[in-house]
Amino acid sequence: MSKYTYIQLLNKTLEYYFEEKYEDGYNFLNLQIDKVEGNKAQLLNFLYTLACKAGWSEKAIELLKEVVYEKGYWYSV
Repeated sequence: MSKYTYIQLLNKTLEYYFEEKYEDGYNFLNLQIDKVEGNKAQLLNFLYTLACKAGWSEKAIELLKEVVYEKGYWYSV
């Protein structure tokens, strides 16, 4: 388990985002995402958003495809 709760993980990820530390935010979230219970669709949305903002458009598209096609998540989940 993570030392973070779901809300703490969201808040910390948003800190990275607003500080424009997209690579750090991606790496942080990627390490913690499977350690918390909560809305995985939302966490994965942040993950591919951070990848895109970091300039990793191919990785972002791969993640988006995985989230939608393989995991079956969409925004209403």
